[in-house]
Amino acid sequence: MFFRISNRLTNVIRSSKKIRSMSDYAPMKEPHMNDIPIPHESFEVGYKKRQVGNNLVLLTGIAFFTFSFFFVTNSGVMIPNLTPPKRNLE
Repeated sequence: MFFRISNRLTNVIRSSKKIRSMSDYAPMKEPHMNDIPIPHESFEVGYKKRQVGNNLVLLTGIAFFTFSFFFVTNSGVMIPNLTPPKRNLE
């Protein structure tokens, strides 16, 4: 069993077809203005689509903050110290 695994590993290591040489590279293509992508829609349409996603992330963050703030303050784990502590006058 061990001999079969080691034999397969040595065959994989020795095979030259699967190893790439560093000299096997494609020549660099000169950058050109034709390589720049052309917009398929107006700027306003793309901007509005992106803003919908951004506003959704903002509203989700605000909702999570308010939920967690009220949960923590009502559970008594954190006291926000908005007012001085009340003393018992008795």
